[in-house]
Amino acid sequence: YAKVSGYIQKLYVDWGSHVKQGDLLAVLEIPELEQQLRQDEAAVHKSEQDIARAREALAQAKSTYDVSHLNYSRLADVQKTQPGLVAQEEIDEAHGKDLEASAGVSGANDALGAAQQSLLESQAAQAKDKAMYGYARITAPFNGTITEIYAYTGALLPAGTAANKGSALCRISQIDLLRLVIPVPEQAVPDIHQGQ
Repeated sequence: YAKVSGYIQKLYVDWGSHVKQGDLLAVLEIPELEQQLRQDEAAVHKSEQDIARAREALAQAKSTYDVSHLNYSRLADVQKTQPGLVAQEEIDEAHGKDLEASAGVSGANDALGAAQQSLLESQAAQAKDKAMYGYARITAPFNGTITEIYAYTGALLPAGTAANKGSALCRISQIDLLRLVIPVPEQAVPDIHQGQ
């Protein structure tokens, strides 16, 4: 059974083919999932650019804060050493700009964190869709022989769910391990021992 729905693009086996575990049986074409992968790649790229912009904004905010803080510190030092030399209004204005620049750094940090989180979400979505796309390659679950083919190149193969049990790609018979079930009458059970 296929794990995802798709059109059979290439069929590598036929009736009587001997396969080993992991051999490629068929490749599915899943246009919707291919498109989703392209969208995921674009989302990851956009998130990476958002992080670069957020880092630049953080560097700019830190630079603005450094200048504002330095200006406020100088005015505050002058006020302490020579009171009355600088108007209180200038000191208050410099202090306000210092606090505003500090808030700008905090906001830029938050924006960077949000951009990094967005990148993680985009990468997780991409990884999920890549894993789903990996199911477009149907492989043999064990060694055996193809005894029946149910679908051919170009056919839509639905995902193997409980509702679609009849829509398998093929039947593989495992011939290297045979099981024989023999009903034993109850009267004979005490006389049967392992290894007989």
